[in-house]
Amino acid sequence: MTSTMSVYELWPSARAPFGESLTDTPPEDRLPETRAVRLARGKLAAERLYMAAHEGGRLQMTILRLPVVLGPENPALHAYGYWRRLLDGGPVLLPEGGDTRWRFLSSAQFSRLICHLVAGSEGRGQVLNVAHEEVVSVTRFLRDSADALGTAAAVLTVPADVLRMHGLAPEEISPFSEPRDVVVDIGRMQAALTWRPGPWREELGRAAAWFRDHYQGPPSGNWHLRPTELELAARLRSAGSPS
Repeated sequence: MTSTMSVYELWPSARAPFGESLTDTPPEDRLPETRAVRLARGKLAAERLYMAAHEGGRLQMTILRLPVVLGPENPALHAYGYWRRLLDGGPVLLPEGGDTRWRFLSSAQFSRLICHLVAGSEGRGQVLNVAHEEVVSVTRFLRDSADALGTAAAVLTVPADVLRMHGLAPEEISPFSEPRDVVVDIGRMQAALTWRPGPWREELGRAAAWFRDHYQGPPSGNWHLRPTELELAARLRSAGSPS
């Protein structure tokens, strides 16, 4: 069964790296009924349903908790907004800097993992976070993406309040700029599986280059904000400081 790291949204005060056993504890109290919380509740309920079926002998399974998955032909467009902004020559606006750290997974390596699990019995009956070993900040992600795209990593740090003042929601223009690190603990995965993903930077490069050279679909959902971003960037650079 494929689940995602979004189940950890039910423990907002927890800090990375998030281990699988966190979901063995009760969710935190008084969570706002946001879309993310509802999604996390649903996914956790589905995990428990499938695990009960496994323990009852009705099926054999492994639960895989995925981070953000990137790769060629990925319709989710998780990173396409960043890549298109790097390619248009203007700066990527980062709210409060780009220090948030992530672990990702490439779609190619995920496909190889599925084949590996189907061919054997590793990980049966377990809940496993799966991801590349490398931990990267948003700034590093942009720098490595720019290298793959053959462009400059133009970044402008802007306080979140300044963005909001100009009608830009920080979480919309930079979805990877989360308030806490988004890093899953992969120790259990490494103990349970002989499979290992390849180097993250190479996988990122393939994904970014594919979208640059071949993608012909619609823009990312936040692209309509780009003119406002560029106007604000020009204003801030002219003034010499965010205001």
